[in-house]
Amino acid sequence: MPVVFLLLQLSLIDIGQAVNPGCECLLFTGTFGKPYGTFSSPDYPRPYPDGVGCLLYTFLATADEIVELTFKDFDVQKTHLE
Repeated sequence: MPVVFLLLQLSLIDIGQAVNPGCECLLFTGTFGKPYGTFSSPDYPRPYPDGVGCLLYTFLATADEIVELTFKDFDVQKTHLE
């Protein structure tokens, strides 16, 4: 899904770190040093491949910056939990 983000000020550093060992980290550096950009889920608009249970996107900003995300499309897979 394409996600538009806006960073107020001009610096952005993106890194990925796994919160849990099964989580795939996505390092997004396509807009490094730019105040705005877009990113999307892997293989969007197709569903995630089988076995993908966790993706982690990390955005870092300085204390005087704000990261704003605007979702153009958002869909969450149903679970079989009751």
